[in-house]
Order: sequence, then structure tokens, then C-alpha cells
Amino acid sequence: MFKFLIVALLATFMVFGFEQHDYFLIFERGEVVSFNTKFVRNFRIRTFKYNRTQAVMNMSIDLKIDFGNNVKVKVEGYKFASNEYRGFPIVFERRLCSMINSDEFGLRNLYKCGNISTCPIKKGSYHMCNWFPEESKLPPFVPIGSYKLEMTYMLDSEEVWVFNLYAT
Repeated sequence: MFKFLIVALLATFMVFGFEQHDYFLIFERGEVVSFNTKFVRNFRIRTFKYNRTQAVMNMSIDLKIDFGNNVKVKVEGYKFASNEYRGFPIVFERRLCSMINSDEFGLRNLYKCGNISTCPIKKGSYHMCNWFPEESKLPPFVPIGSYKLEMTYMLDSEEVWVFNLYAT
């Protein structure tokens, strides 16, 4: 009976995702590290204060190819310690459309403001406005501190773009 209960709980988390209410997230900024001009013509991110407490991010991107589940996102976490960002055991890889459609990290908010309508994303110019990570969609039990998430988008074995998100 106990094993069944644990399996049922794990299946629920896998299907419906997790929600946490353990901590508050203060989103600081996003930055483009690099992008491959073979796949992307232009990629810009601008972070600003939406109100007194919430920073948000606007993005514009010109895609030269269609993006969908053929694109993988590798996420690596770093925690600020001893005056530098050091590796933290948050490392995973997912397919882009799977992440958006399952609303991991609140990525479905991409559809709220801008012209991104569905995944897969066809080639063309896109913009997104007033996006921020949704704290209830983040993993629970993360220690307090400043973090950097490095997100590397890969098409087969080629790097498409890399950008970082910073939060406390």
C-alpha cells in the first residue's frame, strides 16, 4: 500500500508538474551570451522594472528556421558563493516544446504578451513582452541565495543560442 502511494504521488508530479510555495523569487535580469547566425538573424533581451517590485524581460528574435521539439534546452544552475557563480546541482535537458507545453518554469507565459502563439515555432520575427519566471512553477526546497541559470539551446549537436537568467 505504501509503495502504491509513493508511485501515485510521483506520477502526479510527473504529469501535472510541481508547485512550490517555500520561497519567493526576485528576478534580476536576463542576458544574451551568444547566438548562432546560421539559425538566428537577431536576438535581443531587455530587462527593466515593470513596477516597484517586479523586473520583467522583453525579447525579440528573428528565426531563420522552424523551432520545435528538434531543439533541446540544456539548463545549468550556478549559485553565487565566494564572489563568483559556482556550479550548483541543477542540471537537466529537455525538448523546447515539451518545456513550454508542460509550463515548466512558467514558460507558457510566453504566449500572454507578444506574437509567439504555439510550439513548434515557425521561422520569422517574434517578440515577447513583460515575461518573468513564475515562482510557483520552480522546484521546491532550493536554498536561499543568488542564482544564475545558463540556458543553452541546441539543434542536433549545434549550439543555437545561450542566455542567462539571474535571480535571488
